[in-house]
Amino acid sequence: LLLLSDAYLGNGHEFPATATYETSGGIESLGYIGFRTRGNTSLQAGKKSFKIDFNNGLGTWNGLHELNLNGSHNDPSMIRAKLCWDALRHFDLPGSRVSMVELYVNEEYKGLYSNVEFIDDAFTDLYYNSPYGNIWKCLYPADLDYLGNDPQLYAALTPWGTPWYELQNNTELNDYSAFSQFVNILNNSSNAAFPCEIKKVFNIDRYIQYLAMDVVTGNWDGGAYNKNNFYLIFNDRTRRLEYLPYDLDNTLGVDWLGVDWSQQNIYNWDGNNNLILYNRVMNTNEFRTLYAHYVNAFSQYLISEAFTAHAQS
Repeated sequence: LLLLSDAYLGNGHEFPATATYETSGGIESLGYIGFRTRGNTSLQAGKKSFKIDFNNGLGTWNGLHELNLNGSHNDPSMIRAKLCWDALRHFDLPGSRVSMVELYVNEEYKGLYSNVEFIDDAFTDLYYNSPYGNIWKCLYPADLDYLGNDPQLYAALTPWGTPWYELQNNTELNDYSAFSQFVNILNNSSNAAFPCEIKKVFNIDRYIQYLAMDVVTGNWDGGAYNKNNFYLIFNDRTRRLEYLPYDLDNTLGVDWLGVDWSQQNIYNWDGNNNLILYNRVMNTNEFRTLYAHYVNAFSQYLISEAFTAHAQS
């Protein structure tokens, strides 16, 4: 395939194609689509991941603008990411819906893939009733450290040609002011003022739930250890930022770093990386207590219900 050649691999170029979607209910034509590879380190895997874009054809399909087809090359079971997303959704936390698909390209079978719901304005409209707010994709090394009062300082960081905090929509305005305000409060508010001030600009309770789920599932490749793989979404209804994880395949025992994540201290999960958001939660009694509660509740659910249900299915 040309899209797997060195000239096109991972450069964002979309190849025009036609697609069909087959289920037990029949075969549906998706018409013309854009088709490309996706991912970062996964681009070097033998089993590539792909993106399907409907914007150049139907515009949307079943309310979706795009599909992410993840090869999950780190996970031979192909179940870890889906299990984690299902657990988040069980607790009414916004999270991608996931289904399993068999992928054929030019009638050649490419394997089993996870079809993961894409994060865009359709997603934020569905889960936050907020279709217009900014969506920032935060990639390594997204540590949320304070850089100064100028919001554009956060737009300019480009390791490997990709911003640490990449604005995914509303790019013509390129407005980082809400992001900058959040980072300023996160880094510079006093210990006494922090609990009240952060609640004004950030859904801290929901973040703590995601953090607890990261720890329970051993997700080291997220924002609380590897400074990677999360979104910050401005909810234009509540006027606060929302935290949202993505790429949950490096979980439940998958490790690249020689760490036994089942033994990692939950109160030092960042491994002395001094990550500001994690540490401000741990250093605030109200938030630390809430975090411990969620860790206990989520671990009990995964052990007593989630694993059992999947083992029996």
